[in-house]
Amino acid sequence: MSRVSRWSVALMAALSIALSSGCATGGSRDHVGDTILREASSRARTAMNAGRLDEARRFYVKALNRAREMDDPGQVGRLGTELAGCEILIGRYTRAEARLAEAISALQRSEQSTAEARLLEAEAPRRRGHFERARALADHAATEMKESDGRSVRSKLYLFNAELACDVGDPIAARTELSKLKALENPVRSDLIAASLYRCDGRIHYLEGSFNEAFTDFDLESMAYRKLGMYGEMARALARAGDALSAAGNHAASCEYRYRAARSLYAGGDYVSALKLVEKALPEAHGFADRDFRRRLMILFEEIRQAVK
Repeated sequence: MSRVSRWSVALMAALSIALSSGCATGGSRDHVGDTILREASSRARTAMNAGRLDEARRFYVKALNRAREMDDPGQVGRLGTELAGCEILIGRYTRAEARLAEAISALQRSEQSTAEARLLEAEAPRRRGHFERARALADHAATEMKESDGRSVRSKLYLFNAELACDVGDPIAARTELSKLKALENPVRSDLIAASLYRCDGRIHYLEGSFNEAFTDFDLESMAYRKLGMYGEMARALARAGDALSAAGNHAASCEYRYRAARSLYAGGDYVSALKLVEKALPEAHGFADRDFRRRLMILFEEIRQAVK
């Protein structure tokens, strides 16, 4: 993954979970008992959080088509937004924009807030490196906020802005955005928000050259995602921790964290990301790890290579 996309997975997972909880699509609970919609959307989210994006997309399309068949604008808005997030991660930006256009229209029809969908709309230019455009769209999302959005949506806006500041290498601006989040009256407290805060703190510390502190933040992030059962995000946080350890000069520990991350991603079906991590760990392992670890790493490497074929 690119530098930006590695951080975007977790942010869009946060948006997806908030949307799936119904906070953006109240009024669409009439069909909560529909088996097809419920099962397809559940399988889509499970695959999304594990990083199995093509599988997630297939199930999101199935769930969205069911919502269209029901003519349920709330569900069309929610599922269309989640599907757009998946399309962005795959790199299908034009398709994602079309999904979001339909989703925003549906949310407006159901008189629901479009703020989270608008915020996700800013993710495509962010991933393309068009940071000024991303900033403008995020600012527009802020104007779409309703009182009903509450602290949850505002928290995500501050998190997005902090991540964007990290993308452009501005740790001072990133800290300013995080301070706004932490200053919220009765801030949202959840494992997901905690994981996102650890990630942002880690990125800021990394930019500032405080690699040991960054490692601690990313390690805590991985624990928060493990508690949530979001093992794909847990693995990516472990990989970030490995990067920080490597930058700090702790190469043996870095290899172990990258091995754990690759093994988790492989077990979750994300073979390509797992293979890239092992390939990244191999040169460092040959220089700093013991023989037993190198053997374990090579066994995993061969398993993943066979799966990718």
